[in-house]
Amino acid sequence: MSEIKLRSDPAKLKNIHVLFIHGLGGDADNTWLERDSKEQSWPLWLLDDSDELNIWSIEYSAPKFKFNNSGMGIPDHATNILEHILKIPELSEGEIIFVCHSLGGLITKQILRIASDQTTRVAAQEFLGRISGVAFLATPHLGSDISSLGNQLISRVMMRGLALLKPSIAAASLSRNDPYLRELNTWYREWVSSRIIRHLVLTETESMYGVINVVKQDSADPGLDGVRAIPIEASHENICKPVNKEDDIYIQVKGFVTQKKRDNHEIWLTSRFAGNVNSWEGYDNWAKCPSGISEEYIVDDKVRLIDSSSQNSAGLNGVEGINYLRQKLLQNNSSIRLIGLSGVGKTRFTQALFDIRIGENLISTESIFYTDIANGPSPTPRVLAEKLVSEGKDAQLIVDNCPLNYIGH
Repeated sequence: MSEIKLRSDPAKLKNIHVLFIHGLGGDADNTWLERDSKEQSWPLWLLDDSDELNIWSIEYSAPKFKFNNSGMGIPDHATNILEHILKIPELSEGEIIFVCHSLGGLITKQILRIASDQTTRVAAQEFLGRISGVAFLATPHLGSDISSLGNQLISRVMMRGLALLKPSIAAASLSRNDPYLRELNTWYREWVSSRIIRHLVLTETESMYGVINVVKQDSADPGLDGVRAIPIEASHENICKPVNKEDDIYIQVKGFVTQKKRDNHEIWLTSRFAGNVNSWEGYDNWAKCPSGISEEYIVDDKVRLIDSSSQNSAGLNGVEGINYLRQKLLQNNSSIRLIGLSGVGKTRFTQALFDIRIGENLISTESIFYTDIANGPSPTPRVLAEKLVSEGKDAQLIVDNCPLNYIGH
Protein backbone atom coordinates (compact mmCIF):
# COMPACT_ATOMS: atom_id res chain seq x y z
CA MET A 1 0.00 0.00 0.00
CA SER A 2 1.39 3.40 -0.94
CA GLU A 3 1.48 6.63 0.99
CA ILE A 4 1.91 10.05 -0.59
CA LYS A 5 2.91 12.96 1.63
CA LEU A 6 3.14 16.68 0.94
CA ARG A 7 6.47 17.77 2.44
CA SER A 8 6.19 21.49 1.67
CA ASP A 9 3.76 23.94 3.27
CA PRO A 10 0.15 22.91 2.46
CA ALA A 11 -0.96 26.49 3.07
CA LYS A 12 1.25 27.72 0.22
CA LEU A 13 0.39 25.42 -2.68
CA LYS A 14 2.09 26.26 -5.97
CA ASN A 15 1.51 25.19 -9.57
CA ILE A 16 4.38 22.68 -9.87
CA HIS A 17 4.35 19.37 -8.01
CA VAL A 18 7.65 17.47 -7.67
CA LEU A 19 7.06 13.84 -6.66
CA PHE A 20 10.04 11.91 -5.24
CA ILE A 21 9.74 8.13 -5.52
CA HIS A 22 12.36 5.86 -3.91
CA GLY A 23 13.83 2.61 -5.15
CA LEU A 24 14.33 -0.98 -3.99
CA GLY A 25 15.05 -1.22 -0.29
CA GLY A 26 14.45 2.50 0.20
CA ASP A 27 11.72 4.55 1.77
CA ALA A 28 10.25 8.04 1.52
CA ASP A 29 12.46 9.41 4.30
CA ASN A 30 15.91 7.79 4.36
CA THR A 31 16.39 7.59 0.59
CA TRP A 32 16.36 11.36 0.28
CA LEU A 33 18.60 12.31 3.22
CA GLU A 34 21.77 14.25 2.41
CA ARG A 35 24.85 12.05 2.46
CA ASP A 36 27.00 13.30 5.34
CA SER A 37 24.95 13.86 8.47
CA LYS A 38 21.86 12.08 7.09
CA GLU A 39 19.74 14.52 9.05
CA GLN A 40 18.33 16.78 6.33
CA SER A 41 15.82 15.89 3.63
CA TRP A 42 17.57 17.47 0.67
CA PRO A 43 14.47 17.77 -1.59
CA LEU A 44 13.33 20.50 0.81
CA TRP A 45 16.45 22.48 -0.19
CA LEU A 46 14.67 23.09 -3.49
CA LEU A 47 12.19 25.32 -1.67
CA ASP A 48 15.08 27.68 -0.86
CA ASP A 49 15.96 27.95 -4.54
CA SER A 50 12.47 28.16 -6.04
CA ASP A 51 9.18 29.54 -4.79
CA GLU A 52 7.14 27.69 -7.43
CA LEU A 53 7.40 24.11 -6.14
CA ASN A 54 5.44 21.70 -3.99
CA ILE A 55 7.54 18.78 -2.70
CA TRP A 56 5.90 15.36 -2.35
CA SER A 57 7.25 11.94 -1.36
CA ILE A 58 5.82 8.56 -2.38
CA GLU A 59 6.20 5.64 0.01
CA TYR A 60 5.64 2.00 -0.96
CA SER A 61 6.91 -1.32 0.37
CA ALA A 62 9.93 -2.48 -1.64
CA PRO A 63 12.09 -4.85 0.45
CA LYS A 64 15.01 -6.57 -1.22
CA PHE A 65 14.29 -9.94 0.39
CA LYS A 66 11.33 -11.81 1.86
CA PHE A 67 10.73 -15.20 3.46
CA ASN A 68 8.03 -16.01 0.89
CA ASN A 69 6.74 -14.94 -2.49
CA SER A 70 4.17 -12.47 -1.17
CA GLY A 71 4.19 -8.80 -2.01
CA MET A 72 3.66 -6.66 -5.09
CA GLY A 73 5.56 -6.42 -8.33
CA ILE A 74 6.05 -3.34 -10.51
CA PRO A 75 2.59 -3.36 -12.17
CA ASP A 76 0.82 -3.75 -8.82
CA HIS A 77 2.81 -0.96 -7.19
CA ALA A 78 2.16 1.28 -10.19
CA THR A 79 -1.58 0.64 -10.15
CA ASN A 80 -1.78 1.32 -6.41
CA ILE A 81 0.25 4.54 -6.61
CA LEU A 82 -1.65 5.86 -9.65
CA GLU A 83 -4.99 5.37 -7.93
CA HIS A 84 -3.63 7.15 -4.87
CA ILE A 85 -2.38 10.10 -6.93
CA LEU A 86 -5.72 10.48 -8.68
CA LYS A 87 -7.52 10.65 -5.34
CA ILE A 88 -5.49 13.57 -3.92
CA PRO A 89 -7.31 16.87 -4.61
CA GLU A 90 -4.12 18.95 -4.41
CA LEU A 91 -2.62 16.89 -7.25
CA SER A 92 -5.60 17.35 -9.57
CA GLU A 93 -4.25 20.62 -10.99
CA GLY A 94 -0.80 21.87 -11.91
CA GLU A 95 2.37 20.59 -13.51
CA ILE A 96 3.85 17.25 -12.31
CA ILE A 97 7.52 16.25 -12.27
CA PHE A 98 8.74 12.83 -11.08
CA VAL A 99 12.19 12.38 -9.52
CA CYS A 100 12.88 8.65 -9.35
CA HIS A 101 15.63 6.56 -7.80
CA SER A 102 16.32 3.09 -9.20
CA LEU A 103 13.15 0.92 -9.10
CA GLY A 104 11.10 4.10 -8.65
CA GLY A 105 11.80 4.99 -12.28
CA LEU A 106 10.41 1.68 -13.52
CA ILE A 107 7.29 2.11 -11.40
CA THR A 108 6.87 5.63 -12.76
CA LYS A 109 7.03 4.39 -16.36
CA GLN A 110 4.46 1.72 -15.52
CA ILE A 111 2.23 4.35 -13.86
CA LEU A 112 2.24 6.34 -17.08
CA ARG A 113 1.55 3.23 -19.14
CA ILE A 114 -1.44 2.22 -17.04
CA ALA A 115 -2.85 5.74 -17.23
CA SER A 116 -2.26 5.81 -20.99
CA ASP A 117 -4.21 2.57 -21.41
CA GLN A 118 -7.22 4.10 -19.63
CA THR A 119 -8.24 6.05 -22.70
CA THR A 120 -11.83 6.68 -21.59
CA ARG A 121 -10.99 7.70 -18.03
CA VAL A 122 -10.94 11.49 -17.86
CA ALA A 123 -8.91 11.74 -14.65
CA ALA A 124 -6.17 9.48 -16.03
CA GLN A 125 -5.89 11.40 -19.29
CA GLU A 126 -5.82 14.76 -17.52
CA PHE A 127 -3.08 13.42 -15.24
CA LEU A 128 -0.96 12.44 -18.26
CA GLY A 129 -1.46 15.86 -19.83
CA ARG A 130 0.08 17.52 -16.77
CA ILE A 131 3.28 15.44 -16.68
CA SER A 132 6.11 17.75 -17.72
CA GLY A 133 9.26 15.98 -16.53
CA VAL A 134 10.78 12.70 -15.33
CA ALA A 135 14.22 12.43 -13.73
CA PHE A 136 15.78 8.96 -13.66
CA LEU A 137 18.51 8.47 -11.04
CA ALA A 138 20.26 5.14 -11.73
CA THR A 139 17.08 3.46 -12.95
CA PRO A 140 17.72 -0.08 -14.30
CA HIS A 141 15.73 0.24 -17.53
CA LEU A 142 17.20 -3.06 -18.76
CA GLY A 143 17.65 -4.68 -15.35
CA SER A 144 20.56 -5.13 -12.98
CA ASP A 145 23.35 -7.71 -12.82
CA ILE A 146 23.20 -7.77 -9.04
CA SER A 147 19.52 -8.70 -9.20
CA SER A 148 20.40 -11.64 -11.44
CA LEU A 149 23.01 -12.72 -8.93
CA GLY A 150 20.51 -12.30 -6.15
CA ASN A 151 18.29 -14.93 -7.76
CA GLN A 152 21.02 -17.56 -7.47
CA LEU A 153 21.11 -19.69 -4.34
CA ILE A 154 24.87 -19.44 -3.93
CA SER A 155 24.63 -15.66 -3.93
CA ARG A 156 21.94 -15.70 -1.27
CA VAL A 157 24.05 -18.01 0.90
CA MET A 158 27.01 -15.64 0.60
CA MET A 159 24.92 -12.58 1.48
CA ARG A 160 25.43 -12.65 5.24
CA GLY A 161 23.79 -16.00 5.77
CA LEU A 162 20.47 -15.04 4.22
CA ALA A 163 19.94 -18.49 2.74
CA LEU A 164 16.35 -18.63 3.96
CA LEU A 165 15.42 -15.38 2.25
CA LYS A 166 14.28 -15.03 -1.31
CA PRO A 167 14.40 -11.93 -3.47
CA SER A 168 11.15 -10.02 -3.19
CA ILE A 169 8.82 -9.99 -6.19
CA ALA A 170 9.99 -6.48 -7.06
CA ALA A 171 13.68 -7.44 -6.73
CA ALA A 172 13.25 -10.59 -8.80
CA SER A 173 11.75 -8.55 -11.64
CA LEU A 174 14.95 -6.52 -11.99
CA SER A 175 17.02 -9.30 -13.57
CA ARG A 176 19.35 -8.16 -16.29
CA ASN A 177 17.73 -8.11 -19.75
CA ASP A 178 14.37 -9.09 -18.31
CA PRO A 179 11.80 -9.25 -21.18
CA TYR A 180 9.22 -7.23 -19.23
CA LEU A 181 11.70 -4.41 -18.59
CA ARG A 182 12.82 -4.36 -22.21
CA GLU A 183 9.23 -4.18 -23.45
CA LEU A 184 8.31 -1.48 -20.92
CA ASN A 185 11.28 0.62 -22.04
CA THR A 186 10.40 0.18 -25.71
CA TRP A 187 6.85 1.28 -24.99
CA TYR A 188 8.04 4.29 -23.01
CA ARG A 189 10.40 5.48 -25.75
CA GLU A 190 7.61 5.30 -28.33
CA TRP A 191 4.98 6.84 -26.07
CA VAL A 192 7.06 9.78 -24.87
CA SER A 193 8.26 10.66 -28.37
CA SER A 194 4.94 12.38 -29.06
CA ARG A 195 4.75 14.11 -25.65
CA ILE A 196 6.15 17.37 -24.31
CA ILE A 197 8.03 15.76 -21.42
CA ARG A 198 11.54 16.70 -20.34
CA HIS A 199 14.00 14.12 -18.97
CA LEU A 200 17.05 13.99 -16.75
CA VAL A 201 19.10 10.78 -16.72
CA LEU A 202 21.86 10.33 -14.13
CA THR A 203 24.04 7.21 -14.13
CA GLU A 204 26.27 5.82 -11.36
CA THR A 205 30.00 5.35 -11.98
CA GLU A 206 31.23 4.04 -8.61
CA SER A 207 30.88 0.55 -7.16
CA MET A 208 28.71 -0.02 -4.13
CA TYR A 209 30.88 -1.04 -1.19
CA GLY A 210 33.71 -1.19 -3.71
CA VAL A 211 32.34 -4.45 -5.11
CA ILE A 212 29.81 -4.01 -7.91
CA ASN A 213 28.05 -1.41 -10.02
CA VAL A 214 24.39 -2.09 -9.33
CA VAL A 215 23.08 -0.46 -12.51
CA LYS A 216 25.51 -0.33 -15.39
CA GLN A 217 25.44 2.71 -17.63
CA ASP A 218 23.91 0.96 -20.62
CA SER A 219 20.95 -0.08 -18.46
CA ALA A 220 20.66 3.31 -16.74
CA ASP A 221 20.27 5.05 -20.11
CA PRO A 222 16.72 4.53 -21.48
CA GLY A 223 17.81 5.65 -24.95
CA LEU A 224 15.44 8.58 -25.34
CA ASP A 225 15.78 10.83 -28.39
CA GLY A 226 17.65 14.04 -27.61
CA VAL A 227 18.44 13.01 -24.02
CA ARG A 228 22.07 12.48 -23.02
CA ALA A 229 22.75 10.45 -19.89
CA ILE A 230 24.97 12.24 -17.37
CA PRO A 231 27.56 10.15 -15.46
CA ILE A 232 27.74 11.00 -11.75
CA GLU A 233 30.66 10.21 -9.45
CA ALA A 234 28.54 8.25 -7.00
CA SER A 235 27.48 4.70 -6.19
CA HIS A 236 23.97 3.38 -6.57
CA GLU A 237 22.96 4.09 -3.00
CA ASN A 238 24.52 7.57 -3.02
CA ILE A 239 23.30 8.88 -6.38
CA CYS A 240 20.15 10.04 -4.58
CA LYS A 241 22.08 11.59 -1.68
CA PRO A 242 23.92 14.85 -2.46
CA VAL A 243 26.39 16.09 0.14
CA ASN A 244 25.33 19.72 -0.12
CA LYS A 245 23.93 22.26 -2.57
CA GLU A 246 27.21 22.32 -4.50
CA ASP A 247 27.03 18.58 -5.13
CA ASP A 248 26.61 17.63 -8.79
CA ILE A 249 23.52 15.57 -7.95
CA TYR A 250 21.69 18.49 -6.40
CA ILE A 251 22.80 20.92 -9.12
CA GLN A 252 21.44 18.60 -11.83
CA VAL A 253 18.11 17.93 -10.09
CA LYS A 254 17.62 21.58 -9.14
CA GLY A 255 18.34 22.73 -12.68
CA PHE A 256 15.91 20.17 -14.03
CA VAL A 257 12.91 20.92 -11.79
CA THR A 258 13.39 24.70 -11.93
CA GLN A 259 13.64 24.96 -15.73
CA LYS A 260 11.14 27.28 -17.39
CA LYS A 261 7.78 25.83 -16.53
CA ARG A 262 5.09 25.11 -19.06
CA ASP A 263 2.49 27.84 -19.31
CA ASN A 264 -0.66 27.24 -17.30
CA HIS A 265 -2.85 27.43 -20.40
CA GLU A 266 -0.75 24.75 -22.11
CA ILE A 267 -0.91 22.36 -19.15
CA TRP A 268 -4.65 22.81 -18.81
CA LEU A 269 -5.32 22.36 -22.51
CA THR A 270 -3.15 19.27 -22.99
CA SER A 271 -4.62 17.66 -19.88
CA ARG A 272 -8.16 18.13 -21.24
CA PHE A 273 -7.71 17.71 -24.98
CA ALA A 274 -4.64 15.41 -25.16
CA GLY A 275 -2.69 15.95 -28.40
CA ASN A 276 -5.48 17.75 -30.24
CA VAL A 277 -4.30 21.27 -29.30
CA ASN A 278 -2.90 24.01 -31.52
CA SER A 279 -2.92 27.80 -32.01
CA TRP A 280 -3.69 28.71 -28.39
CA GLU A 281 -1.46 31.01 -26.33
CA GLY A 282 -1.27 32.40 -22.84
CA TYR A 283 -0.46 36.05 -22.15
CA ASP A 284 2.12 36.99 -24.75
CA ASN A 285 3.04 39.44 -27.46
CA TRP A 286 -0.17 38.98 -29.48
CA ALA A 287 0.23 42.34 -31.25
CA LYS A 288 3.77 41.45 -32.38
CA CYS A 289 5.32 44.52 -30.72
CA PRO A 290 9.00 44.94 -31.68
CA SER A 291 10.09 44.85 -28.02
CA GLY A 292 7.68 42.13 -26.94
CA ILE A 293 5.36 42.39 -23.95
CA SER A 294 7.84 44.70 -22.24
CA GLU A 295 7.11 47.42 -24.79
CA GLU A 296 5.27 50.38 -23.25
CA TYR A 297 1.68 50.96 -24.31
CA ILE A 298 1.39 54.52 -25.63
CA VAL A 299 -2.00 56.08 -24.92
CA ASP A 300 -3.42 58.28 -27.69
CA ASP A 301 -6.26 60.44 -26.37
CA LYS A 302 -7.60 60.82 -29.89
CA VAL A 303 -8.38 57.09 -29.97
CA ARG A 304 -11.58 56.61 -28.01
CA LEU A 305 -13.38 53.59 -26.65
CA ILE A 306 -17.13 53.87 -27.21
CA ASP A 307 -19.48 51.63 -25.23
CA SER A 308 -22.61 51.09 -27.34
CA SER A 309 -24.66 50.59 -24.17
CA SER A 310 -23.53 53.92 -22.66
CA GLN A 311 -24.84 57.43 -23.27
CA ASN A 312 -21.28 58.79 -23.14
CA SER A 313 -20.82 59.70 -26.79
CA ALA A 314 -17.34 61.18 -26.15
CA GLY A 315 -16.05 57.80 -25.14
CA LEU A 316 -13.05 56.92 -22.98
CA ASN A 317 -9.34 57.33 -23.59
CA GLY A 318 -6.97 54.37 -23.47
CA VAL A 319 -6.37 54.10 -19.71
CA GLU A 320 -9.98 54.89 -18.86
CA GLY A 321 -11.10 52.25 -21.34
CA ILE A 322 -8.73 49.68 -19.88
CA ASN A 323 -9.97 50.30 -16.33
CA TYR A 324 -13.58 50.16 -17.51
CA LEU A 325 -13.18 46.88 -19.40
CA ARG A 326 -11.24 45.30 -16.55
CA GLN A 327 -14.19 45.96 -14.26
CA LYS A 328 -16.42 44.24 -16.79
CA LEU A 329 -14.09 41.26 -17.20
CA LEU A 330 -13.81 40.72 -13.45
CA GLN A 331 -17.53 39.98 -13.36
CA ASN A 332 -18.59 36.36 -13.79
CA ASN A 333 -19.89 35.28 -17.20
CA SER A 334 -19.04 38.60 -18.83
CA SER A 335 -18.27 39.00 -22.51
CA ILE A 336 -16.96 41.93 -24.52
CA ARG A 337 -16.79 42.47 -28.25
CA LEU A 338 -14.25 44.97 -29.59
CA ILE A 339 -14.98 46.32 -33.05
CA GLY A 340 -13.15 48.89 -35.12
CA LEU A 341 -11.37 49.45 -38.39
CA SER A 342 -8.48 47.20 -39.23
CA GLY A 343 -5.18 48.58 -37.96
CA VAL A 344 -6.53 50.88 -35.21
CA GLY A 345 -4.89 48.72 -32.52
CA LYS A 346 -7.58 46.40 -31.15
CA THR A 347 -5.12 43.56 -30.52
CA ARG A 348 -2.59 45.90 -28.92
CA PHE A 349 -5.32 47.37 -26.72
CA THR A 350 -6.42 43.88 -25.66
CA GLN A 351 -2.82 42.99 -24.79
CA ALA A 352 -2.63 46.14 -22.66
CA LEU A 353 -5.68 44.98 -20.68
CA PHE A 354 -3.39 42.53 -18.89
CA ASP A 355 -0.35 44.81 -18.53
CA ILE A 356 0.28 45.28 -14.79
CA ARG A 357 1.97 48.64 -15.47
CA ILE A 358 -1.24 50.25 -16.68
CA GLY A 359 -4.31 51.39 -14.79
CA GLU A 360 -6.25 49.73 -11.98
CA ASN A 361 -8.28 46.57 -11.29
CA LEU A 362 -5.50 44.28 -12.50
CA ILE A 363 -6.48 40.94 -14.03
CA SER A 364 -4.38 37.81 -13.39
CA THR A 365 -2.52 36.44 -16.40
CA GLU A 366 -2.43 32.90 -14.97
CA SER A 367 -5.46 31.62 -16.90
CA ILE A 368 -5.59 33.40 -20.25
CA PHE A 369 -6.46 31.56 -23.47
CA TYR A 370 -5.80 33.57 -26.64
CA THR A 371 -6.19 32.58 -30.27
CA ASP A 372 -6.45 34.16 -33.69
CA ILE A 373 -9.41 32.50 -35.42
CA ALA A 374 -7.56 32.76 -38.73
CA ASN A 375 -5.08 30.13 -37.46
CA GLY A 376 -7.75 27.44 -37.14
CA PRO A 377 -7.40 26.76 -33.41
CA SER A 378 -8.07 23.36 -31.91
CA PRO A 379 -10.13 22.97 -29.84
CA THR A 380 -12.47 25.57 -31.31
CA PRO A 381 -13.26 28.58 -29.10
CA ARG A 382 -16.78 27.27 -28.58
CA VAL A 383 -15.59 23.84 -27.40
CA LEU A 384 -13.00 25.43 -25.13
CA ALA A 385 -15.56 27.85 -23.67
CA GLU A 386 -17.95 24.99 -22.93
CA LYS A 387 -15.18 23.06 -21.17
CA LEU A 388 -14.15 26.08 -19.09
CA VAL A 389 -17.75 26.71 -18.04
CA SER A 390 -18.45 23.04 -17.26
CA GLU A 391 -15.49 22.97 -14.86
CA GLY A 392 -16.25 26.37 -13.37
CA LYS A 393 -12.74 27.56 -14.19
CA ASP A 394 -11.94 31.27 -13.82
CA ALA A 395 -10.35 32.27 -17.11
CA GLN A 396 -10.17 34.91 -19.82
CA LEU A 397 -10.94 33.65 -23.33
CA ILE A 398 -9.77 35.95 -26.15
CA VAL A 399 -10.65 35.31 -29.80
CA ASP A 400 -8.93 37.64 -32.25
CA ASN A 401 -10.22 38.40 -35.76
CA CYS A 402 -13.54 36.83 -34.85
CA PRO A 403 -15.99 37.02 -37.82
CA LEU A 404 -19.52 38.25 -37.34
CA ASN A 405 -21.05 34.86 -38.06
CA TYR A 406 -19.02 33.38 -35.21
CA ILE A 407 -20.19 35.80 -32.50
CA GLY A 408 -23.47 34.01 -31.87
CA HIS A 409 -21.66 30.74 -31.20
